[in-house]
Amino acid sequence: MFGFASDNTAPVHPRIFEAMQKANMGYYPSYGEDLLTERAVRLLCKLTGAKNAFFVHTGTSANILGMAPFLRPYNSVLCSHIAHINTHECGALQRATGARVLPILTKDGKLRTEDIRPQLNATGNYHESQPAIISITQPTEIGTLYSLAEIKELADFAHKHGLLLHMDGARFSQAAAALGINPEDMTSQQGVDILSLGGAKNGLMYGEAIVFFKHTDEIRYHIKQGMQLASKMRYIAAQFLELYGTDLWLELAGKANKMAKILEKGLDARGIKAAYPVETNAVFVPLNPATREKLLKKYMFYVWEEEKDICRLMCSYHTEEKEIEDFLAALDEAMC
Repeated sequence: MFGFASDNTAPVHPRIFEAMQKANMGYYPSYGEDLLTERAVRLLCKLTGAKNAFFVHTGTSANILGMAPFLRPYNSVLCSHIAHINTHECGALQRATGARVLPILTKDGKLRTEDIRPQLNATGNYHESQPAIISITQPTEIGTLYSLAEIKELADFAHKHGLLLHMDGARFSQAAAALGINPEDMTSQQGVDILSLGGAKNGLMYGEAIVFFKHTDEIRYHIKQGMQLASKMRYIAAQFLELYGTDLWLELAGKANKMAKILEKGLDARGIKAAYPVETNAVFVPLNPATREKLLKKYMFYVWEEEKDICRLMCSYHTEEKEIEDFLAALDEAMC
């Protein structure tokens, strides 16, 4: 099987394995008290302009535990209707915090201030959940990008109304590579308060980071209670040091984005138009049931919107042009 299902189906990058092997020598203090974790935290703070950072195992835990210190059970988190926290995290935020996820219908996965403003009518009404955080995904779940100006507008709007801005950056590297900017440009410079910084979708074995631009003393307790305090945290830290301490994050993300554009071009040449702009490493295209069933015998990918026959084809750093050529050849055969 060849993988277009997700960028986290790709193998671990060899340099990440090497970094973990180097960390596998001798004894280290546990639970993040080691030198590698200290160095990795300093690195992420320097890259993003953040106040602190913590490492966890999964993207879901990064999202939920990142917001947990700032939520009470009567609060709500405003997000796009296709946001991962709303569609693919199994109610984790509600279970962990008691707070409500309040999805807002969007045309392209991107929240806008005019979408959010009507939801603030509940503020001060004790009969309703109180909005506390605006959560955006960069890039969105359909691969579209927020510009820096759009992020800044949302952050300013959030702060004006006493809210925080959270960024789900599961594919943060792909977004930064596509925009040609550094991590600080897209976060602290625009007013982001909390960032879930991805790794597994860009060459890591496992591990994500919660990056805070707003101070909190509570996060350590939430991480422990949330069962995410890794005893051997050095192995997560070592991966982040190799990925973000070099240009590897940019190289891998840029490769994934490039492969998606090549795939889009090949599909377009066959009259198959992308359903959404291909701005990062995801390509969404309509494939009729007969065609996709033939392709699914050899290739892994997801049917994203079944009622419209839209499928998601995700490229990774490990995708090669030959794999795309073979897929397009198989597509030609399947459409005959």
